[in-house]
Formats: sequence, C-alpha cells, structure tokens
Amino acid sequence: MSLSFPYMDTPALPDERQPPLYFAGRKDELRTLETELETLCVKGRASDGLQLVRGMPGVGKTQLAMKYIGAVADSKRNGLKVCALALDPDGLSETTSLFRSICEALDARTQGDGIAQVGEVAAKVSDDIGCRTGDLGLLLRQSQAEGLWVGKALVLVVDELQRIDAGGIERLAVLHMNLSNCPIQLLGFGLHDTPRVLANPSRGRGISRIKPPMELASLPPEDALDAVAGNLEAMGHLANSRVTPESLAALAKASFGFPQHILGYLHGANAAIRKHGHLENEALDEALASGDASRATYYDQRLAAMDRAPRLLYPLAEHMEASQMKNVTREFAETLIGKDVVESAVEHGVLVEGRHDTMEFGIPSFRTHVIERAATYRDVRRREASLAKRH
Repeated sequence: MSLSFPYMDTPALPDERQPPLYFAGRKDELRTLETELETLCVKGRASDGLQLVRGMPGVGKTQLAMKYIGAVADSKRNGLKVCALALDPDGLSETTSLFRSICEALDARTQGDGIAQVGEVAAKVSDDIGCRTGDLGLLLRQSQAEGLWVGKALVLVVDELQRIDAGGIERLAVLHMNLSNCPIQLLGFGLHDTPRVLANPSRGRGISRIKPPMELASLPPEDALDAVAGNLEAMGHLANSRVTPESLAALAKASFGFPQHILGYLHGANAAIRKHGHLENEALDEALASGDASRATYYDQRLAAMDRAPRLLYPLAEHMEASQMKNVTREFAETLIGKDVVESAVEHGVLVEGRHDTMEFGIPSFRTHVIERAATYRDVRRREASLAKRH
C-alpha cells in the first residue's frame, strides 16, 4: 500500500481568475486606487513607486485586481485615456516581450515593434561584450520620444507578485522608477511575504520605493452575504427558486468571507438548486458539503505548493490545538519544525507573521484542516505498518 495524501490528487477549483457575475465589497480599496490614479494623471507622472496590495491566500486579491482593471480601462482621467495591462511575474521575465506588451496595451504595437527591434540589437551587443542585457529604461525613454504615450496613462498590474524572480525584480525596479516620465500606476498584488521578497538583494536590485501596503482582510459578513446573494441573483436563482435568507446566510458564514471560498460555495449552491429546485434542507446540506470540499481542496493546494513536506507542519498545528493557542513565537516554531519549514510556510501564505515576532496560520480553519490531515497521515501509516506485519 503506497502512502498518499488528499492534496496530491485534488479536483479543479472554481477559477478565481474568472470575474464573478457580481462583485461585492472592496469599495474603499477601489476608491483609494482610483484616487491615486486621478492624482497621477493630474501630475503627469508617477512619483511614489509601487503600490502593493497584499493579503492571505484566497482573500480576493486577484478578484480585486480584475475589478479595478475593468473599472478604469479605457476611461478618461484628466483628459488622458487609461490603458491597462495585467501581468503575472512571468510577464516580467524578458525585456523586449515586456516592452511589447506595454506597447500593445497603449495601442501602439506597430510603433513599439520598431523600438523593440532596436532594443533587441542593443541586448545582443550587451551579451557579446558581457554586459547587463535589456535596457528597459532606454526603451521607455525612446517610446516617449516617439510619442507612444501622448494622451495616455498606463495601469500596470502584476498579480502573484511573491513569485517574482531576480530578472523580474530588475525590470520591476526600472518600471517603478518610471524613466518614461509618463503616467504609470504600478500595482503589485501578493502575499504578506512579498515586501521581503522585493527588498531581498539576492533576488535582484530590490525595490526601494514601496508605498505602505494596502492590506486586504476577509469580507465583513454583510459583504460576504451580498456576494452570495448577488451572484445567485445574477444566475437567476433568486427569482426562480426557493432560496431563503437563512440559506444565503449559511453559505456566507461557511465561507469565512474569503472570496475564493465563496466561489466554491456558489458552485455547490448552483448544483444543488439545479438538482432540487430550491436551497433548503437536503439541498442546502449538499451545497455546504460541496463548498466545504472546495475549501479543503484549496487548503491542500496551498500546502502542496510548499517546497517542504506539508506533514512537517503537523507538530506545530497539534501543539497550538492542544495548548489552545492562536499563535506561538517564531523562535518556538523554528525550534519545533525547523527554520526552513517556517520560511517555506510563510513564503506560501500558510503561516503569517503576527505581532511581537509570533507566527500563526493565515486562513481561518486552516489549522483545523492541517490537524485533520495529520490524523489522516497517522491512520495511513498505521494501516501500512499493519499490512507490513501481515506480510
């Protein structure tokens, strides 16, 4: 019998990169970002560097990024047309392709191609003589001279910023200095550990100008309820099916206000309503069970993303459960499970740093989930040992 874990073969989750039919909450955050964009367009250039939006896994960073892009793209701000470009960290990996993406967002791809070809020749010469390649700043300055930015501003959003590599940091450092001297709003969405990644000299030049991060918490109960009700209404279920306020509240409460979890419960509710024609009793139980399974799958995928075996976290979770402690000191955590395990868990958003140098699990119910996986692990090991004795 081979040892296996639930997170090693998990079903697909609802796609968090698909915008929800109905977006709820985050009004203050959207207003803040739009106000910054207005100020940028009045000034004519960015001067404050990178705006980091950070939060725990599943808290809705990607949904907020997509909502913001949809709200400002092609709008007019102080007479400037706002263009928007969404990238993941891989989109920062090569200078010429990044520059071409910027030109395409500015509707200036043909002009940009000519400038990019100059950049490619310069990069090849730099390679030949052993110099640093890909002068993105030169390309940006040249694009300004060629008039690519006239009447335009760019919103550049980088999602999953904690995954950036050294080359990506080098290019991001150039972008945040804004050598084009033209309006660029630079937004990065990532986990709590992202500022340390960006400032780490071993991973690149480092980003010197980072505004105070915008912290995303889970949606308050009223916004979570609004998200559930609004999406079910957009599907047509509220008008055509029996869905009680109590059912909506149960789905919202189970999600802990995390938009990623809300998507899972909405998928479960959609399936249950289509099957039963309502969302009561057995149908509600099925929707909740489906959402619970989706949430557990998400937790498993976060654990599987770590570059250390997730089972190494089990002693920490069980100690916190047994002692009824929400957090422990970092020194204790590193002594119990190892410094490299703690660092990997922080990097992937499984653990987060609290006040006074403490560590805690980042997502509500995550600790309970890890304890359940620890029990499963022990059961499997006992069955394996029993089978080995028989043979």
